[in-house]
Amino acid sequence: MSKNTLNSAKLFLNLPIGAIFQVKIKSDSMAPLFLTGDSVWVERTQFTRIETGDIICFYRDFDKNLIIHR
Repeated sequence: MSKNTLNSAKLFLNLPIGAIFQVKIKSDSMAPLFLTGDSVWVERTQFTRIETGDIICFYRDFDKNLIIHR
């Protein structure tokens, strides 16, 4: 993992609720909706507002990555 990626993931943890940021997709695991190289906008929200079927972005501590998944 690059130092840049790690810094971006750490930044995510410190953003306030309501903050909006852009994330670049690094794999085709969400194809055909998102493809490698696509960019998506993410809004940090409260856990209680997440509903079944939402696409979420979360921080995975063991490998220090942001993950986007349904």
